[in-house]
Amino acid sequence: MMNLASTVSIILVLTLPTAVAADTFSDTATACLSSLDAGDSEGFEQQSAIILSWRGVFNTDALRRATDCLNRGTGTQWEYHSPTSRFTKSADLAEEKAATSARQMAAAIEAEKAELARQQQIEDTANALMEATVAAELNRNAVHQAVHGACVELLKSDDVAALTNAVCVDSFLRNGLPSE
Repeated sequence: MMNLASTVSIILVLTLPTAVAADTFSDTATACLSSLDAGDSEGFEQQSAIILSWRGVFNTDALRRATDCLNRGTGTQWEYHSPTSRFTKSADLAEEKAATSARQMAAAIEAEKAELARQQQIEDTANALMEATVAAELNRNAVHQAVHGACVELLKSDDVAALTNAVCVDSFLRNGLPSE
């Protein structure tokens, strides 16, 4: 079983690289700004190259100072783009955002078209079902009328056969006996 000292030692060893990395980011940003202040263009080039290679930085103070250094040193606006974990020129980022927005707009339009097509298909299916239901009902009524007509004719010629025929009895119960 591990004792408390071993546990603390392990935690310190595991967190040490993170602390060192945070200091390195902060030191690099400071060195970059110092190079600019001293007019050391070679120092700025070295530090800015390091800054532009950064990935996955969470030290907001170092990011703010590094952004300031890049902006001042290049005369171009820079931003740390969290989704890609890298520095990007603001203009490039704006273009990327516009392109992404245009793609999202096109995707939304396509989704709306697909939804309208799906709704039209549902409406067409409902209309077809309604038409089929109406046609079936009309057919059913035509059959009932034809059966009733045949049963009335049978009743005129052979009332016993008509009144003992189950189909005719059902038709007479539904439609009534003829008045004659």
